[in-house]
Amino acid sequence: WDLQATGRRMQLQRWFTFFPPAERPAGELNADLIVQGSSAAPRLDLRGSVDKLVWRRFVADRMEGAAVLEAGTVSVGEFRLGQGEGQVELEGSFPLDLMLTPLAWELPDRKMDLLVAAEPGNLTNLKLTPWIADAEGSMRGRVRVHGTPHRVLLDGRAEVTEGSLRPTDRDEVLEKLSASIRMNGDLVTVESASAWMERGEVTAVGSYRLGSMEEESYELVFVADNAVVRQEGEYAGLVSGTLTVTPRRAKDGNIYPYAEGDVYAHRIEYAGNLAPQDVGQFKPPSILYSVRVEAPNKVILLTENADAEMGGELSVRQDVDGRTVLGELDIL
Repeated sequence: WDLQATGRRMQLQRWFTFFPPAERPAGELNADLIVQGSSAAPRLDLRGSVDKLVWRRFVADRMEGAAVLEAGTVSVGEFRLGQGEGQVELEGSFPLDLMLTPLAWELPDRKMDLLVAAEPGNLTNLKLTPWIADAEGSMRGRVRVHGTPHRVLLDGRAEVTEGSLRPTDRDEVLEKLSASIRMNGDLVTVESASAWMERGEVTAVGSYRLGSMEEESYELVFVADNAVVRQEGEYAGLVSGTLTVTPRRAKDGNIYPYAEGDVYAHRIEYAGNLAPQDVGQFKPPSILYSVRVEAPNKVILLTENADAEMGGELSVRQDVDGRTVLGELDIL
């Protein structure tokens, strides 16, 4: 092979029509490609940029870089991703076995070594995960990614400051978010994290183990102090307590984040429907939970058929096929 190709102002969405519309990237590509070697052992030299890149909920002002594939290794000399005032840089190498005719490729279990630096990075990228509906803020860090593609290891630190995020299917917004995260081999540790939920604070610590079984991969402990929780049109509450979140396989065979713990309710206002059939009418949950709620008073019902203050103890459980509430509340 001895081929050179140049593309200028190419619209990505026109080149990915074989993708479903929601999966098609958009942006303007400028690139230069040199192909040498043989079909079984090609050498590729690529340099290019994409302006105004959009994919799903990912948005970048500019992505640019250069890479060379030779002898089964991709060497990234420079790669930059710009998002507003944030920038992420990547350099290093990773293995890639590529055949041109017929076209085939794989990431083999050979050594890789990449350095990722965010100065700063943008928290909006968390929206690519299924657990975050919205996020803002910045993150600074330097992380070495090594090991192999089949057993990834991380070493470095990351710091989040003045962030905010809203979990999927929830109305609460965590503001003034800060976190300190350490990565050491296959262990990612949240050394400290805190955020404000309106008038109260939530703190968290925990860890994530890379390469472990999915049901044993992480544990996060959240402590709330006078935090406000709410679901629009249904309830709002001022609560304190501790919840432990771990992965757990549900009866539908899928694995969900599962929260378990005890909560003290300083005040709860409920304006939802009290009809029994209302309990099962909900969207598929993104998180499951089993929570014991102590509410000696100030449980306020504000419905069409009730206006009363109550108190008592409840056990609330959310499963994939319904929510159950057990316990007693006395009218005060």
